[in-house]
Amino acid sequence: MKKRIIITSSVAVVALIAYLTTAFNPPPSASAISSDYIVLAWNDLGMHCANADFSDIVILPPYNNFNAQVIKRGDASQGVLPEIITSGLEVNYSIPGNSYSAGKTNFWDYEDQLFGVELPDDIGLAGNGLSGKMEVLEGENFYHVEGVPITPFTDNDLENEAPYQLALIEVLLNGDNVTTTQNVIPVSNEINCLSSGCHASTRDIRNRHSDSKNWPKPVLCASCHASNGLGAPGKPGVMSLSEAMHEKHKGKTNDCYKCHPGFNTECLRGVMSNEHNMYCTDCHGSMEQVAASIHEGREPWLDEPKCGSCHGSEFAEESGKLYRNSKGHGGLFCTTCHGSPHAIVPSREENDNLQNYNLQGYAGTLNDCKVCHTSNPSGPGPHGIYADNQETSDADGDGYNTDVDCNDNDPLINPGALEVPDNCIDENCDGITEYSTPYNLNCQALNVYPNPFQTNITIEYSGSFTYALYKNSRLVLQSGSTYMNSYTISIPGNFKDGSYVLIVTDDDANTSTSVNLIKKTSKGGKGRGH
Repeated sequence: MKKRIIITSSVAVVALIAYLTTAFNPPPSASAISSDYIVLAWNDLGMHCANADFSDIVILPPYNNFNAQVIKRGDASQGVLPEIITSGLEVNYSIPGNSYSAGKTNFWDYEDQLFGVELPDDIGLAGNGLSGKMEVLEGENFYHVEGVPITPFTDNDLENEAPYQLALIEVLLNGDNVTTTQNVIPVSNEINCLSSGCHASTRDIRNRHSDSKNWPKPVLCASCHASNGLGAPGKPGVMSLSEAMHEKHKGKTNDCYKCHPGFNTECLRGVMSNEHNMYCTDCHGSMEQVAASIHEGREPWLDEPKCGSCHGSEFAEESGKLYRNSKGHGGLFCTTCHGSPHAIVPSREENDNLQNYNLQGYAGTLNDCKVCHTSNPSGPGPHGIYADNQETSDADGDGYNTDVDCNDNDPLINPGALEVPDNCIDENCDGITEYSTPYNLNCQALNVYPNPFQTNITIEYSGSFTYALYKNSRLVLQSGSTYMNSYTISIPGNFKDGSYVLIVTDDDANTSTSVNLIKKTSKGGKGRGH
């Protein structure tokens, strides 16, 4: 018998406020766009996360938001501007390959105890499922769906997280499909205090609270610690959840992936990270600085680092708004052209780049005016930039103009080229150098497995190398000699579960790379049952 939905006022607050792989096919060029409409879709955050288990201590429910703007294309030669359309259309969302959530998580066994609401399976706190219609918010110019209860597990793999799945957005006019797009709907369960290696058990966490004997089971952290992301006020005199977490852990680590997803997910994946070598602390500060800023009055989640602080007023957010909420050229959100926070394109994840690649023929910022205009306008575009009307310039004769070709002196490098892995060359101009393995060193493939590991770690690399294994910045294992091509490390039996960092060094080039690993001896399964 299905559960009856009972929405309480306290849950309404939670439900109204958001918190926090399919194939990559060769795209058409922008000139190949045949529809009078295009749709630009995006997730409001770089990553939504949720607990893997809801039976004890709970931080976040499954709750993912997705947005879209539909544009009727303009014609500069006729003086017709593009128009953002918010009526007369039906905009639907779905997640190919992920059709259910109940059974992939035990959220629906505990939602009534945690949030005071009984929900049908696969329906989230905002009343939406994994597919349905998107709606235009009152007074707004975009389509929106709130609280999609997606998990990081696809229907055909209930063991391995797929944090960068693609949502499909379909736009219908009078029942006919006029345009579609796909973009990442990110989600991870990698926020667990135990899998990070920090706490041995949930009992350990409870014991660190003086009043834990009075806690219910399960317990929502935000029931005591205020959370702006959940719209939860917490209890008077108790630190907010963000302040408490950063205050209690300062001096112990500045590794944000201990709590935020995570060593496997690596949710900071955009251009700032993969091209400029930036880390979370470069914008947000250290654990101590984050805690201090909240203590001094900063509202976590509502007041975050600003693009304009580094990029100047020409590239700043709207006054009083965060990047994810700001609009710019023609009423478009900044995220429509640049991507979601922490996933600013070009991203290291190809799925993040897919939408722009399909529209303009290359990855990175959506900056081809002919995506929204049938011909280049003569006036300034976003940030005062003018379109390049010299569209016949193709120095290397490969059929790609200078404005889209990342190397117009080499005909083998262009947005339509075949990517050759492991050669340190970005042949297809998507901003990503491809490798045949998850890691690389000195422009060569590096394979490290298994991860998580138990009793051994194997390193495969086509060259001479040494290794060093660290836990909490302390050296715990080191190679005594140089190895060629492959070596398996035997792990001592006294090594504790948790996070480790493996440093592999190419002895000939004297270059190194790091690999984040997890030691995990316990196993768990997930099934379809309820």
